[in-house]
Amino acid sequence: RSARADLASFENPDYYNTLHRAQKEVGYRPTSIVNGLVNSLRNGVSFLGVAGLLAAFHWAALVAVVLLCIPEVWVRIRFAERLFRHQLDNVQDERKAWFYHRLLTTLDFAKELRLFRLSPLFMDRFVAIRRRLFRLRQSILLARFWSEGVTKTLALAAVYGAYVWVALRTMRGEVSVGDLVMYFQAFQQGQQYFQDCVRNLAKLYEDNLFLSGLYDILDLERRIADPKEPAPFPSPLDQGVALRSVSFTYPDSLDPALNDVSMKLKPGTLTALVGENGSGKSTLVKLLCRLYDPQFGSVSVDSVPLGQLDLDELRSKISVVFQDYSRYPATAAENIWFGDVDAPWDMERLHKAAALSGASSVLEKLPKGYDSMLTKWLAKGSELSVGEWQKVALARALFSRAPILVLDEPTSAMDSRAEFDLYECLRDLAPDRVI
Repeated sequence: RSARADLASFENPDYYNTLHRAQKEVGYRPTSIVNGLVNSLRNGVSFLGVAGLLAAFHWAALVAVVLLCIPEVWVRIRFAERLFRHQLDNVQDERKAWFYHRLLTTLDFAKELRLFRLSPLFMDRFVAIRRRLFRLRQSILLARFWSEGVTKTLALAAVYGAYVWVALRTMRGEVSVGDLVMYFQAFQQGQQYFQDCVRNLAKLYEDNLFLSGLYDILDLERRIADPKEPAPFPSPLDQGVALRSVSFTYPDSLDPALNDVSMKLKPGTLTALVGENGSGKSTLVKLLCRLYDPQFGSVSVDSVPLGQLDLDELRSKISVVFQDYSRYPATAAENIWFGDVDAPWDMERLHKAAALSGASSVLEKLPKGYDSMLTKWLAKGSELSVGEWQKVALARALFSRAPILVLDEPTSAMDSRAEFDLYECLRDLAPDRVI
């Protein structure tokens, strides 16, 4: 479900809070619900058998067994709601603690943590959050412990009172000694069966509460969705890509990222879009890929609005290198092949894409060449520099057969020679694509 969510969800902290709750509970709550249903049914059937015997002794015995369990059930439900409210109110701090955990335990931040001596600071913040959350949860659990102690004491007193009542009736000759033993056991087992049954029902209520995060994720609706009757993607491109009076503002933002933007990108041309940081260049890329829809205006390919095209087909026709390109913990060859996973494995195409991007000179020097793992997380893996990774990301985009190629600052980490070679390569590719 998360893999199909809109990009906007990943830029919303509420989504991460819900996802964290779902991930935390989904590992055992569904199994707990199944077990609770089975145990409730088993204990319910057992109680019905004993209930007939108790009713035969005296109707008050059956009523007593039922009433004795009500306080405990009320306590369990009440504190389940308090624990659930505690989770909702503090999920942001839970995530923040995990963020500090990641800061302190992964390679991404290891160099600066040591250089700027940040480890003690983040450790203190991590401990402070965990200690505060522990104390809040501890106070709830202690209150539940004492409340359950009171209800169990009252129930125990009532049980012994019932035993005295049965014993007195035996002494008066109203029941035999054999009946005394039988009713003692019936009362004890009836109480146990009914108690277990309502406990399981209370646990089911608790599990259902805490599993609401999973339901929220499963019910998450996509705004960027396929049309009911998608139009075919124009092939070959004739008019190219057009933006007409496009305006877009990110969710929870007041300032527009794009305001009344119009342009045409024709096939066989190489177009450079230049602007200051924050001027909306990366936002434009997201709209071209239909990761977002503009609030006003339209983006079209050969006069067909993107909203009328099948999403998978549209995105298979666009190859992109983002500023924050991904670094996959996979082999060098796979990192390039990921640009067109529908294509058969073709090392010749892989080498050509790597050569065009300048990545070939880097990858061929690795211990296992293109079969080298590009991560230090796994054994015998290799790590690349930022500029080298950028060449691999560019090779991934060039490996694609898409007619539209979008490069978002593709040379930001390259040296001047590599940058010159790249632009020469793009000029050679331009006659066949929109770039």
